[in-house]
Amino acid sequence: MSMNEVETQLQQLVLQLEEFTEAVRKQQGLLAELSVTAALDLSVEQRRALELPLQALEEAMQQLTLQLAPGFSDAMQHRLGLLRSYLYD
Repeated sequence: MSMNEVETQLQQLVLQLEEFTEAVRKQQGLLAELSVTAALDLSVEQRRALELPLQALEEAMQQLTLQLAPGFSDAMQHRLGLLRSYLYD
């Protein structure tokens, strides 16, 4: 694989990661809406039983969209910048 191909692949990876992050955020919002709507039909005991798993899922999704994906994306963009400076300077 040539350096130009690596540049293209890295650029695609960064774009796909941004798309993935946006999709997770969208699903996070839909999950929140669904959990509120569904909770109306549940008993108090059922709501309590689902509270911790839903909270854990929400926290995992937030960590993914607010910490892990941006950190990985920033690292890939930095590497892409280094590669571009190597290729074009």
